Amino acid sequence: MDRNQAIGLALIAAMFIIYVQFFMGEPKVDETAESTTEQVEQKATADQDQEISEVVEEEPEEELSDSVKAALANNKFGSFAGLSQGQEEFFTLENNLVEIKISSQGAVIKSVRLKNRETYLGEPLYLIDEESSKQSLITELDGKKIDLSDLYYTSNSPKIMVASEGDTAKLVFTGEGAGGKQINISYGLAPDQFTVDYGLSFKGIKNKGKDLIISWDNHTKRLEKQLEGARVGSRPETTINYFRTDNEEFKSLDASSTDPQFDTLASPVKWFSMSQKYFSAALISENGFSNSQFKTITPPESDTTTVKELYATVAVPMKNLEGNSPEFKYYFGPNNYYVMQDVAGAPEFKENVRFGWKILAFINKGLVLPIFHFLERFTSNYGLIIFMLVLIIKLMLSPLTYKSYKSMAKMKVLNNLLKPETDQLKEKYGDDQAKIQQETMKLYQKMGTSPFAAMSGCIPMILQMPILFALFNFFPFSVELRGESFLWAKDLSTYDSIATLPFTIPFYGDHVSLFTLLMTLSTVLMTYTNSQMNSAQMQGPMKTIQYFTPVIIMFVLNSFPAGLTYYYFLSNIITFGQQTLIKKFMIDDEKIERQIEENRKLKGGKKSKFQAKLEEAMKAQESKAKKKAKRK
Repeated sequence: MDRNQAIGLALIAAMFIIYVQFFMGEPKVDETAESTTEQVEQKATADQDQEISEVVEEEPEEELSDSVKAALANNKFGSFAGLSQGQEEFFTLENNLVEIKISSQGAVIKSVRLKNRETYLGEPLYLIDEESSKQSLITELDGKKIDLSDLYYTSNSPKIMVASEGDTAKLVFTGEGAGGKQINISYGLAPDQFTVDYGLSFKGIKNKGKDLIISWDNHTKRLEKQLEGARVGSRPETTINYFRTDNEEFKSLDASSTDPQFDTLASPVKWFSMSQKYFSAALISENGFSNSQFKTITPPESDTTTVKELYATVAVPMKNLEGNSPEFKYYFGPNNYYVMQDVAGAPEFKENVRFGWKILAFINKGLVLPIFHFLERFTSNYGLIIFMLVLIIKLMLSPLTYKSYKSMAKMKVLNNLLKPETDQLKEKYGDDQAKIQQETMKLYQKMGTSPFAAMSGCIPMILQMPILFALFNFFPFSVELRGESFLWAKDLSTYDSIATLPFTIPFYGDHVSLFTLLMTLSTVLMTYTNSQMNSAQMQGPMKTIQYFTPVIIMFVLNSFPAGLTYYYFLSNIITFGQQTLIKKFMIDDEKIERQIEENRKLKGGKKSKFQAKLEEAMKAQESKAKKKAKRK
């Protein structure tokens, strides 16, 4: 470099220094500047990451120098780089109902075992474990996105803590960062509870306006014998449920299809649950979640260990985590209506228990469940509880049952009295059905009744149908029956197989359920008995078709819970007994015949408004038929 070049460079440097000192002034600190600075930092970080990555690629991780490892940790975790390495330790919180295993790495729950519960294979029931469940807590600290579950925390608590009466077992983890920054994570478990208090707070960290992203991936484990219905069906068994706070609405992801299901919500969510048929794992927030995303994926049929893959991602404002009180609450437990009803801070949480459509759910919640719960006080044998439930419901419906059989007996006597005359009408008018019906109406009118009076005997039976349909939804989802045996049924919550077939019958299955067979046989017996009382009313193909209905029901219910088919079987037997008692001791055919004769004398010839209108309609129909015949 010559003398002139040196002087030129010196002048340029002097001018640059003077400009910076006297003309640039103080930079304005605003959002744009912060954003620009952040972008520069991110770019610098990216460049640094690339440089470190190049070093890592050149050398195996175990051969990296301490300085490179430190730089890598500092670049990824910032002030909390010191927590990036450590020795994983496990802590246990337990009470008389659950056992929860928590790792010092991430201070996250690794497994949850429900005590006094087993899988269908008789193994300990883990609602979640290390293989099936993973949780992440992601937020921005020091301008870096950090997964808090990657850090190692310390705790002075005992390795095993048992919640005793009147005492809550509490486990606290602490993560100390540079510059006095601190992360505190706590768990609290009280006795006789399926809920776990979960707290997360930060100290010395300015992170306002940012969110904590909670991500939970749960590949739900197979806990029950039946897998097909648990994955896909009209009644969702394994799915994600949640509660929206904007419109106070309980919602679920669709479980009727094998296609992946998604739901992205801008509206706040109070809680979400990863629910199976009998158990749920849920997370509840005191102030609610935002920007929630839920997803379910049905695994291939070849996978017989995973029921469904459930994914949840929710956001919580960091400002909500500045206090010391727990912001969250976990629930790990059964889908028990009364247990879920008592979960504080979770509105409509009890809706995780499926009771069918609104009218059926109303019957189950208001009638069946209270009786069932009341009977549990006297015995733990659920076979006896179901038996007593049948007796109570039958006793409540006995007035309707009596009225139904009385009406059927009356029509039987009436048909026997009018049979000679109705036979003459058939011979006289042949195929003219309209004329036969019109003249038959006159015969019934003379007897002081109507052939449509037979319908009054059906009304009481129709009124009982909602209860039967409600029970159809109650037993399959009743966790109380799970694992409970009775007679030959090892588990009342699933079918009672007494034989396994070497082949599969379409719609029936590859097993034989004895309670379903007994229910079918008793239904056929009931059908035969009723047809004898109403032989004149049931003619032609209908008389044969009525016997096919029980067989169809047998195919439908063969794979349903033994508790349900056992209930229907008992119901048929008790109904048959009621029918026999009523027929033998409470209904006198001769007395009914005398009453009909008296009615004929008192009301004979008089027409009710309904009978008069019906007769006019039949005459009009007959007139149209005659005109049509003349045209031909």
